[in-house]
Amino acid sequence: MPKDRSHNVIDTNSALSGTGVASIARNALYLLGTRWSNSAIRLIYVVILAHYLGPELYGLMKYGISWYLTFLSFTGLGITVILAREVGLDRSNGAWMASLTLTLRTSAAVIAAVACGFLGWFIEAKLEVRIILITFSIALVGRAIAIWAEAVFNAYEVNRFGLRVQIVFRTFEVLAGTAVLLAGGGVAAVAIVHAISWWFQALGGLVLTRRHLVGVRLNWSRQGLKDIVVKGIPIGVGFITVNWLLNGPIILFRHMSSSENSLGQLALAMQALVLIGSVPMAVGMASLPVLSRSVARQDGKEFVYAETMMRAGLLFGAAAGVAGLGAGGWLVELMLGSRYHEAGDLLGLVMWLLIPFTCGTAASRVYLARGEFFLPTICSGVGASVMTLTMPWLVAAIDISGAVVATAMGMVVWALSLICLLARSGELDVRKTIFRPLAPILFALGVFLVLKSVNAWLALSTSWVVLVCGMLLFGRVTEDERYLLNSLKHRLCSFKGADSNQSSS
Repeated sequence: MPKDRSHNVIDTNSALSGTGVASIARNALYLLGTRWSNSAIRLIYVVILAHYLGPELYGLMKYGISWYLTFLSFTGLGITVILAREVGLDRSNGAWMASLTLTLRTSAAVIAAVACGFLGWFIEAKLEVRIILITFSIALVGRAIAIWAEAVFNAYEVNRFGLRVQIVFRTFEVLAGTAVLLAGGGVAAVAIVHAISWWFQALGGLVLTRRHLVGVRLNWSRQGLKDIVVKGIPIGVGFITVNWLLNGPIILFRHMSSSENSLGQLALAMQALVLIGSVPMAVGMASLPVLSRSVARQDGKEFVYAETMMRAGLLFGAAAGVAGLGAGGWLVELMLGSRYHEAGDLLGLVMWLLIPFTCGTAASRVYLARGEFFLPTICSGVGASVMTLTMPWLVAAIDISGAVVATAMGMVVWALSLICLLARSGELDVRKTIFRPLAPILFALGVFLVLKSVNAWLALSTSWVVLVCGMLLFGRVTEDERYLLNSLKHRLCSFKGADSNQSSS
């Protein structure tokens, strides 16, 4: 029986222009709003937790979170990408795909939660750590369903719903967690609040999905589930390995370092990377439905997106990296005191990881939009293996900095291999995208290192000026990028007006 296409709202005339840019603009705006509001709330919470718990207990809590996030990544099975591609191509598939993916994600989450709690109980010797890991394993199921709901919002290009639930329930977690700390609670009590907040968010996401988008229920169609698993396994493995690049360093370092204080320092520095790195992740997810349609039309606009994101990532990462070198220690000590001075020093290294992370994310989105899942998975797998294998040697040689260097090596291998593959196929101009922006970045870094001995703030401000001017001179904006940015600007302005009209009606 042919599919009913009456609800198919795909724009057939444009890819990354017109309605395509509008969709990316709107959804990137809401996803960025979601990520930034979430990041701002989490930043406040991180400061509160780090202040009240201290480096040792804060490191223990971050270890528990990294532990369960590693198992959570096994529940993804490429569902976010599959929903974005399938619903982006044909809205009439929405209810079917949403029900199947909910069934699959919930089932995988229950299995992963059992494995997370079981292994955590037998690996850890301390009862306190065991209880924390069990609690976080309960949070895993709620968070998996909440992420599924965000994937549905993104697929239907209505990420304003995700913004609402994130603000409500992340704020709830901060307020409740702070109250628990003030009442004398410890890490276990904070973990309980964390689990409750994610279960509430999962229920909120389900309600919004059923009320405003599609009626979903568990669907046990064997063939439907099999099709998603076959499509999703290579995507899911890729996300597992990328997640390991972010969370693996905390887990590995806990079992390599004898100092729990050092674990807390590393955890705080890596948390900054996760918070800021949510920006390229948000843009990448918002772009998937539109990029999938662009690939179907074979207009090549997905490469405009990739080149623009990589160039922006180089500028963004370099600016953050120089800022970490110049003001990281001062900022951390200002917010948390001298107990975290080592984390402040690490920020100067960690912030530079934004460059390979952004470039790797942008390149992988091109392959995912094209339905080519194995290459990005292989590249991220090699990068994760490099990080895992080099970390013991590097930690033994240079202690905590070795964990950051090993992570950098893994991310660079992941991003560089994807870039080389795109360049080899003739689909990416490496000279324009990478080498031109790299020259002013290196020059700005040199200016910073020369002036730092004179005054750190002078070095920081001067290097930023050099960086921006160098990008304008050597990293020229192409005509396609200029058109994309102008279209994006006009669409954002029109959305602002439209949203204000809707809110007043």
